[in-house]
Amino acid sequence: MSSSKQPKSTFVLTAIAAATALALTSTASFAGDYSHTCRSVDGQYVMQDEVLQTAQDERSGNSQSLRYRIEEKIVLSKSEGYCQSRGQRFNYGATLYVLKISLLDQGLRTRVSMLCELAASGLPASYNCDKDVRTLNWKIARQNPPSSSQGQSYQPPASSPVGGSLWNHNGSTVKLTANGARRQFAYEHPRSGMRKRGVRRGDVLFEGSRDGEIYSGTAYIFTRRCGKVGYDVLGTVRNNDMEIVMRGNAPRFNASCRPVGSRPDTLVFSLN
Repeated sequence: MSSSKQPKSTFVLTAIAAATALALTSTASFAGDYSHTCRSVDGQYVMQDEVLQTAQDERSGNSQSLRYRIEEKIVLSKSEGYCQSRGQRFNYGATLYVLKISLLDQGLRTRVSMLCELAASGLPASYNCDKDVRTLNWKIARQNPPSSSQGQSYQPPASSPVGGSLWNHNGSTVKLTANGARRQFAYEHPRSGMRKRGVRRGDVLFEGSRDGEIYSGTAYIFTRRCGKVGYDVLGTVRNNDMEIVMRGNAPRFNASCRPVGSRPDTLVFSLN
C-alpha cells in the first residue's frame, strides 16, 4: 500500500499472516506454501499481499500499484488443521473474506468489493498428507444476509419472476429462484458434460443472497471422483440485471479427494 498511514484493518491482516507463518515454522523445518490474494468482483483489480493493482497491470507485469483504504472486512469462512506425514505434523490454515475498499484509479475515487483468500500450509510440495486433521471449519451463517450500504436489504421489484427465471451457464440452462433476499440457481437442463458427472435437473449450483447489486453465497462444483463440493463466491449484477458474474476460489483435490489448493473460478449467468 502506498499510503504511509495504514488503517487498523491492514494491521489485523498483517498480524493474521504473521501468526500463520509463525505457527507453520514452529511445526516443520521446511518451507511450505503461502498466498494472500484478493480479486474484485468485477475482475478489474487484483491484490497480492496487500499490494493493489489493476488486473491489466498484473497481466502485463507492470509494477504500478494503487492507493486504497479498507472500509470493511467480512470473514466468510475459516479453516485450520494439520497434516501428518513422515512422522511429522504440518499445520495449515485458510481464511476467505470480503474486503470492501475505496481506491484511487487515474485520479477517480472508486469503491469495490474484493473476494480474498489467505492460505498457508507447512506441508512441503514433495510430501503427501497421510492424515488430514481439521481442527476448525467455520462458515458465516447466511440466514440473515447483511444489509446494503443504504441500510436496506435488496427486495425484488413486483415484476421479478420470483417463481423462477431461466438463465444460461456454460451451455446449461439453470433456473434462478428468489425468496426475499435469498437466491438460488439450480440446473434445469444440464449440458451433456455435466450429465456425465452425475448432475441432474434440480441440483443446486449456487445458493446465497442478493444485497443491492452484490451476490454472495456458496457455489458448487461437480466431479466424478469427489462428488459435489461447495466454495464461497462473490459477484455482481451487470447489464440491467441481464447478467450475473461471480468469482471464487474453487478447491482442487488429489486422487484421494484431499484438498491440495484452489484455483480462481468465474461463474457467468446470462438471462435467456
